[in-house]
Amino acid sequence: AGEEGPLATGIALASAVMYVRQALLTAILAPAAARPLAILLAPAGIVAWSAAVIAWRTDSRAAPTSRHAPGKPFHLLPAFGFLLAVAASALFVRWVQSALGEVAAAWSLFLAGTMDVDTAIVTLASLPHGAIGPQLAALALGGAAAANMAFKIGVAVVNAGWAAGRTAVLALVASEVVLLATLA
Repeated sequence: AGEEGPLATGIALASAVMYVRQALLTAILAPAAARPLAILLAPAGIVAWSAAVIAWRTDSRAAPTSRHAPGKPFHLLPAFGFLLAVAASALFVRWVQSALGEVAAAWSLFLAGTMDVDTAIVTLASLPHGAIGPQLAALALGGAAAANMAFKIGVAVVNAGWAAGRTAVLALVASEVVLLATLA
């Protein structure tokens, strides 16, 4: 375990950026759902940014870690994996929408976004206009963000443990609780 160093700030900041990135990407690719999604994400985003500032202040007082950043930040295989995931999601959600309707399509959009929220946004943008109403699409994307955040919390706890990951986990949990309350 030991001290967290700058890793907690990085995790908290990346999660805070996720809310902004999701809102911006939706505004660009699926503008009809952008406003309702921004309303859902704003409270959690504010909490996430506040938690990132607190983590930064905590980390700046901690001893630096000896961990080094990984060498190659970009690999081609994950990029192709993302393309494959988007294509499969788009086909699946479009099929569900045509066969089972709007609510089923929203559920499949939510499922597509649980591991990668960007996939759900790109998939929504590929659907015919009006296939999923803006409010329902925002709920599906917000739910996907909540599921994705729960996954990140689990990864942080498993990989760092409580002692080393406390600041990062608390930052993630704070925004998750607010997001779930907003979605409810």
